[in-house]
Amino acid sequence: MLTVMVVEDEEIIQKMVCANLRASGYEVLSALDGDAAIAILKVTKPDIILLDIKMPGLSGWEVLTKMRTYSHLKAIPVIIMTASLRESDTELSAQMGAQSLLVKPFSIEQMFEEIECVLGKKGSQHE
Repeated sequence: MLTVMVVEDEEIIQKMVCANLRASGYEVLSALDGDAAIAILKVTKPDIILLDIKMPGLSGWEVLTKMRTYSHLKAIPVIIMTASLRESDTELSAQMGAQSLLVKPFSIEQMFEEIECVLGKKGSQHE
C-alpha cells in the first residue's frame, strides 16, 4: 500500500483530500502546518507528499528545503499545492525539486492524475 502525506493548513481541504485518498486505498499521513510535517517526516517516509505552500509557521518552500537535508527524504516526490498561478511559483517548485504543481481549486480527478503521473503508475487505483 502506498503512503501519501498531505500537508495542508486549510482543514476542510485537508480532510477532503485525505478522505478521497483513503477511499482509494492509499495510506495517509497528514499535517496542518510545516512544523508538524517535519516532525512526522523525521520518523517516517511516505511514498509521495502533497505540500501546500502558504501555511503558518514554516511555509511549504521551507518544508521542502528542510526535508531535502535528510538523506532518507531526498528522493521522495513532492506535488506542490497552491492557489497561486504565478510563473515564479512554477519555476521555483521545479528548481526546488518538486515533481508537479496542482493549482487550487483542483478536482479530485486532477489530484489522482498527478499522483499517478508522478509515481509512474499506468493503472488507476481510484476507479
